[in-house]
Amino acid sequence: MRPGKNAVRPLLALFVLSALLTGLVAGCGGGDQSGQSGGGGERKQSGGEAAEQGGGASNAEEADKKIALGTIRAVKPDKGRISLKPTVEAQGDGSLAFRVAEDADITLDGRPAEVSDIKGGQQAQIEYVSGERGVGRVLSMQLFAIQRQQEDGQNN
Repeated sequence: MRPGKNAVRPLLALFVLSALLTGLVAGCGGGDQSGQSGGGGERKQSGGEAAEQGGGASNAEEADKKIALGTIRAVKPDKGRISLKPTVEAQGDGSLAFRVAEDADITLDGRPAEVSDIKGGQQAQIEYVSGERGVGRVLSMQLFAIQRQQEDGQNN
């Protein structure tokens, strides 16, 4: 009877070990990829539900928001388009193009403003989502008045 008990222990140990490994692999789900894809799917799904119900911005859109900092290069107020030269190297050396949404929240020095108040040379912080052909859609924009310099180089 002694040899039979010894034969069961390795099999039992192998079974327990395989069950633990299976649970570990299933629980991990591939590390970082699992957390991103699983959470993204939930966001997109709930965003779709909000869009079907006629709610505001979807959660998927909120997840894709970006911020650009820079100087306004050009403005086409009649078309609602602007061009921004980024001050952050990570955003590239060229200009970024934006379409200002009709419901975009625009402020100039903390006060409500409109597209017609945007002028070239102003500093701006733009919250946007990427759009077609590299043209971002502005969700909100904070503008700062142009600081004129005196001859001695000091700001007013």
